[in-house]
Amino acid sequence: ALAGTALAVVYHYHTALEYFDGDTAPLESAVQAVDETLENDSYRVHVDSVLSDSHSTVLGLSIEALNEEAQAALMETRFMPLSILHLEAEQTDSSTISFSFTSEQAEASVRRFSLRLEGVGAPNTLRLSLVGAPEGSGLTLPLETALVGRSVQSAVPLDDGREHVIRSCTLNPTGIELEVEFAAPVR
Repeated sequence: ALAGTALAVVYHYHTALEYFDGDTAPLESAVQAVDETLENDSYRVHVDSVLSDSHSTVLGLSIEALNEEAQAALMETRFMPLSILHLEAEQTDSSTISFSFTSEQAEASVRRFSLRLEGVGAPNTLRLSLVGAPEGSGLTLPLETALVGRSVQSAVPLDDGREHVIRSCTLNPTGIELEVEFAAPVR
């Protein structure tokens, strides 16, 4: 069941399947099973899993529409989960957090989402609430487990004549990270 949860968290990114040749067993220990729900008059949001590395987090969640207006909005191809959700991280990697998501329809009034937060890694604390909800009524999700990726550390100069060097490359199921050093231009 936990392997299924791991796949649900990253189902559309396919990185896990390619990285592990289809065997997601190495992910099982890194997936945090969550069973938390937020609800208002229009939507019920259920968070079931979290997968984090040191720089990004993927939330597995489902959104259920509780009335006809919400169902029409939820089933729109342009529906954005962040139009109804507010996310706040205790710590971020930089001043910018980027969001991306994939989704699939689970039932007539339910869509399943894989929400990726770039710049929010573990260990950390993530607060999640419905937009317009009273302060303090949301969920607090501790991001405790950080995936460890496969990493190569070396200085690899690029061959295009510019002054920069790739210092490291780390691959894990949530993505790829490059550390690049740029030399100051000589004037």
